[in-house]
Amino acid sequence: MWMNARTLVKLHPDDGGTIKLKRQDLLGTRVRPADDDFGFKLQVRKGKKKTWHEGPEARRFAGSILPRMNSMGGTKEIVQGAVHEIEALGHPERFLLDVAAGDRFQDKKGVPGYINKMPKATKLALEMALHEEQERRALEGELWLLEQAWREAEEIADISDNLFLPEGTEDFIQEHRESRAEGEGSAPEARPADADPARQPDAKRA
Repeated sequence: MWMNARTLVKLHPDDGGTIKLKRQDLLGTRVRPADDDFGFKLQVRKGKKKTWHEGPEARRFAGSILPRMNSMGGTKEIVQGAVHEIEALGHPERFLLDVAAGDRFQDKKGVPGYINKMPKATKLALEMALHEEQERRALEGELWLLEQAWREAEEIADISDNLFLPEGTEDFIQEHRESRAEGEGSAPEARPADADPARQPDAKRA
């Protein structure tokens, strides 16, 4: 009774507040497909109240709930089975979409998608796939921020380079750069042999 009365997970929705989940609440967690970039939504049950969460919030909540549902860990065989389930679909993202789809993992009333009804290897694989996807998305976000920082740095450098130049300098440079390129591209005119001072006879000798 004491274990069942404990708060095991605290969720913080984007719209504010806190959802405190106990053991019985965790057993009501469901995953279903969603038409967004993340591919699945999560149902959280608090007592008799059920709420759906999508997008980054769904992944964040699932990332908090699953470690509690897998708190006992797993044997070597279960871990190997979890890895095999992800590898069988080729990518953690595809595994997440596959787990959320279909009519598997039903309760007694035939309602699908209950994490609690998944085999231990599948529950562990779900946690592993979520963790891997979170790391990948975080890395992509960091790379995007780095790219933005470089772009901003280049813009600042360009501004500082031109800060003390008089107006019209860039146009002047570009115009003369093009003229020079055209001059280098044309062949030099042939000069008559007698026009070359080196070929002229010495006047005194003449």
